[in-house]
Amino acid sequence: LPESAYRDEQIEALVATLVAKYFATRAASRVAESAVQIHGAIGCVVGSAVERHFRDAKVLEIIEGSTELMQILIARYGAPEHAPEHAPEHVTDHGPEGS
Repeated sequence: LPESAYRDEQIEALVATLVAKYFATRAASRVAESAVQIHGAIGCVVGSAVERHFRDAKVLEIIEGSTELMQILIARYGAPEHAPEHAPEHVTDHGPEGS
């Protein structure tokens, strides 16, 4: 494969991964938030299944980048015409740091 084709495949894989993580994380958070609403105060009791799922869903939003960062990266690499003008400094035109 020519280097440019390989680079394009890497970007496509990156965007697919970012989109999957973003939507899965948001879905988990919405479901957990709904469960807390349904269960009320009991859903906030430490050690309950609802509390554990809510806490875990919030952690997923933080690990490997916030949902806001995921949105910026998806826009930059998946739809550059919609990317914000001022992306975080560690995001360059050569991909996220470490790519």
